[in-house]
This record gives sequence, C-alpha cells and structure tokens, in this order.
Amino acid sequence: MNRFIIYAISVLIFSGLKIDAQNTDETTGKSIIENDITEMLPPLRSLQEAAELNSPLLKMYDSDIIIQEMKVKLEKREWMQYLGFEASVKYGLFDNLLIVEDLGLTESHTNTSEQMRYTLGVLFRIPLSAFADNNNISIAREEKEKLRHKKEQTLKELRQLVIIQYYNIVKAHKKMSIYAQDAEVYRVQMIRAEKDYENRNIEISEFARLHDLSSKAESNLEESKAEFAAALQILQETVGVKIKLNTKAK
Repeated sequence: MNRFIIYAISVLIFSGLKIDAQNTDETTGKSIIENDITEMLPPLRSLQEAAELNSPLLKMYDSDIIIQEMKVKLEKREWMQYLGFEASVKYGLFDNLLIVEDLGLTESHTNTSEQMRYTLGVLFRIPLSAFADNNNISIAREEKEKLRHKKEQTLKELRQLVIIQYYNIVKAHKKMSIYAQDAEVYRVQMIRAEKDYENRNIEISEFARLHDLSSKAESNLEESKAEFAAALQILQETVGVKIKLNTKAK
C-alpha cells in the first residue's frame, strides 16, 4: 500500500514537471539558445556609437564646452572696452603760422582766420585690472580644454563599458546553452526513468535521484536565462536603444 502511494506521488511530480515545460515559450527560447549570439546581436561598433549618441554625460560635457567657449568670447569682448574713438569739431578764429622762403631768405608771420576744424583719433586706455582680465581669458581657455579631456576620457570609458557588457551577454548565452543541453539530457532520462519505474525496473530512490538532478538542471537553465536577460537589458540601458535579437541568423 505504501509503495503504491509513493508511486502515485512520483507520477504526479513528474506530470507537474512536464506541464511546466509545456508552458515555456520553446520557440523563441530555442531559437535564441541554438543560434550564435554574436550574429544575433548588432555589431559591437554600432552599439558603441549608439551609446555615444545617447549618453547623458557626454551631452552634459558638450553643453559645458559650449558655455566655456562663450565665456572665452565674453572675456575677449571686455578688452574692447579699453579701445575707443575720439572725434571733435571746433569753429572759430585760429592763428596760422606762415613760412615764406624767397631768394634764400625765410620769413615767418602769423595769419588769423575764421575756420572750422575737425579732429579724429583712436583712444586706448589700459587700466591695471586689464592684466588680470587677460589671465581670466587664459583660465577660461584652460577650463575649456579640461572639459574636452574629461569628455574624451568619459568616451573611452563608455566604449570599454559597452565592450564588457557585450561580452557579458556572450558569456551568459554560452552558459545558457550549456545548461539547456544538460536540461535536455535529463529530460530524456526522466522519460526513460518513468517507464522503467512503471515497469518496476528501477527503485523509487533511483527515480527520485534522477528527478532531483533533472530539477536542478531546469533550475540552472532558468537562472541562466535570467542572467542572459539581465545582461541584455543592462546593455540596452547603456546604449540607450532597444536591442532586437536577429533570431533568423545562421
């Protein structure tokens, strides 16, 4: 009687295992597992370009560089305040000095006449603070170059991050493929073990052992699928676009 109850429970457990397997989307999952992930993913270089285009940090650096360029121009314009033009118009009686040379003799005398005179000149005043302003221009330029270097460093680190995350997906996919093979092997073994158990060719302990191994294989497979999905989503966050796997790749 006890043997019959144990057998019934074992059959129910195995039936539940088969029902769970049927609920899995085998078409999509199988196509992803069996194909080469490097052919399903977009090219690495295109992923790097997408990350560069959509990076909020790089956009922030671009804005800071533009602001710093405007500061440099503003500092240069302040120097124009020291440069100016001066013009005047005067009307009245003016004494003019006349010099006459005749037969080697030079004579000079003055002549008073009513005239209108114009004057035009360039005015350039340099206060002592101007030298400090010149230093401000140099500082503004150096700050702009500093921002450019920071952007280049960030760009380099972003490209490296995309490479790491890309190969994390490759590694997770390889792990998932191995666990999928293991799960398939144990699935076939469980089918045979069920028949052997029904025919009383194996003991309940052996059936339970195979069932435990099969459950662990399925658990490892599901865990590896989750790792693969997480790795893919992390890369999507970095590049800023949704990555569509080409499941028709061969």
